[in-house]
Amino acid sequence: MMKKRNSLLSFVFFGFLFFVLIPISGCTLYANEVGSRSSDTNHEFLNNTTLSAGLFHTMAITDDGQLWGWGENQYGQLGDGTTTDRMVPVFIMTDVVSVDTGAFSTIALRSDGSVWTWGWNDFGILGDGTNITRHTPKRILENATSISMGYTHAAAIKNDHTLWAWGHNISGQVGIEAEVQQKTPIKVFDDVVFVSTCDARTLAIRSDSSLWGWGWNFAGQIGNGTTINQYKPVHIMDNVVYATSHFSYSAAIKHCGALWAWGEIMEIARDDSDDGYLTPIHIIENVISVSTNIFLMIIKNDNGLWDWRVEPIGAPAPIVFNRDNPFQHVMDNVVATVGNVQRFVLMQDGTLWAWGLNDGLLGDGTTEWRPDPVQIMENVMLPNRVLQ
Repeated sequence: MMKKRNSLLSFVFFGFLFFVLIPISGCTLYANEVGSRSSDTNHEFLNNTTLSAGLFHTMAITDDGQLWGWGENQYGQLGDGTTTDRMVPVFIMTDVVSVDTGAFSTIALRSDGSVWTWGWNDFGILGDGTNITRHTPKRILENATSISMGYTHAAAIKNDHTLWAWGHNISGQVGIEAEVQQKTPIKVFDDVVFVSTCDARTLAIRSDSSLWGWGWNFAGQIGNGTTINQYKPVHIMDNVVYATSHFSYSAAIKHCGALWAWGEIMEIARDDSDDGYLTPIHIIENVISVSTNIFLMIIKNDNGLWDWRVEPIGAPAPIVFNRDNPFQHVMDNVVATVGNVQRFVLMQDGTLWAWGLNDGLLGDGTTEWRPDPVQIMENVMLPNRVLQ
């Protein structure tokens, strides 16, 4: 079924691998706030991710710490010991507190601080010292408190706030100067409280709320005013509590709830051909979460979900970007959202809903395209935040 689909996203992904090879600092002084530091360092940082979507597979943790997965499984990315695609959630492992997905790989953090990986292992993305694809979870690291997985590399924060990374480093995404396959975890940064990896890029927040980035930068996704790949961490902005990145753009939330973005999405949004998109630009207020994928989605502080679509996502008709009124309200009572050509939302009551292109990827047991949300699971663990 799903394996035979000639997917546009698969083409884009492998094309990417080929070419990359792979308090006055308030929320009103936007022009002055980038690069300024706040004296208040007690901010809440996202501590765990309980819902994550790769290109064609999705993982979720239930309240009891059980990890479940569904979707495509040709590389064993679900971790159930098979390469069988799953149209409904299947149980993977217990005692999990955080999970993240790459394109065809998965990483999980257990309550004892151990890090486990499985799935596609080209470029050493699993961090086990090999390039062997794995169909079941394998332990690779201890004493971790946070994890993140991109398409070709991954990272983890240890309990001493050191950041460790591994995988492909052709664009500097691991954070070392050598263009190598780093097949085991290596220490790359200190004093880190949050990390986010994506295609070939890493964003990290330090304990003083400063945001740093490194890796692939062809569209200004690092936000340092250039399009030059960065092999070592460079400072981007301050007073940040959350950051994330997609193929061609990045976004961050400041402690006051202001959303900033940079990279190609801002060039599209502003209809701007100059270099104004190469550094962070203020977007909107009152944001507590942001998801950067084919389209940008935000959750406001009233738990309302809003989207800012910049590309078609497989709907019957193309979606036209509205520069005058970019954010459209989708639904309420949302605490997390992920997805690529599908959209998954985790509600405040712990139920998980999905819609969009399906082909067995939504987890509802069908292959039907869903224009409206359908419930997939219940009792999904809510993400928590910790005070740093």
